[in-house]
Amino acid sequence: MGILHLESLRRTGATGKGVKVAVVDSGINGTHPHIGGIAGGIRIAVDENKNIYTDAKHTGDEIGHGTACAALIRLKAPGVSLHSIKIFENSLSTYTQVLIYALSWCIEESFDIINLSLGSKGNRHADSLHKVCRQAAEKNILIVSSLPPLSQSLPGLYPEVLGVCSDEKCGFDDILPDDLENFNCRASGNPRPLPGLPVQMNFKGDSLACAHVTGFMALLKEQQKGIRWKTLSETLKAYFAKDFNELQL
Repeated sequence: MGILHLESLRRTGATGKGVKVAVVDSGINGTHPHIGGIAGGIRIAVDENKNIYTDAKHTGDEIGHGTACAALIRLKAPGVSLHSIKIFENSLSTYTQVLIYALSWCIEESFDIINLSLGSKGNRHADSLHKVCRQAAEKNILIVSSLPPLSQSLPGLYPEVLGVCSDEKCGFDDILPDDLENFNCRASGNPRPLPGLPVQMNFKGDSLACAHVTGFMALLKEQQKGIRWKTLSETLKAYFAKDFNELQL
């Protein structure tokens, strides 16, 4: 099976320019030197009566998780248009309905890629979550989501979603197939290095692997402008199934 190398895509001149990426997470610190600003965003929250509401307070990141993911996407694809969809506040947890609302909002805003460095094991709203993922695929929007090995994590398990798990055997700039029958892959779970902060003190794992792959997909999306969702999944499988050098980008 093949390996998709970052340098192979960068040789095409792709930077992710023109690709609109939504990071659904804890917010993004746009002033961080690894981010270099964001294009916009929204905050989606729940009031005391459990009603979902939105506001413009998407800036800032109390946890740092969304910023760490966005930093990797920016590193891989420096030209992308990053947008912060803030659904987490002081912990990495929220209601599934909030995630569904966030995905619906992203579909309405016509993003190219949605990064979901998260997952849910609950099945109470699984049908509604699957429905919105299908809607994204129909609109040619790629959802990249964490999918830990042997897990039932949603929405990464859905066939319309690119599920990603971390693998310590993966190089920092490579992605590997996880299951050629499904739309899944593996990538490094390591974060973008921060000066003075040991790597073991930073975020790592499937969430970060997801962000690595989102950056790759942004390059592929720019390089193959107009590529359809199904073609993209088939193209990725073809890269893995054959020697990458035999394929024409």
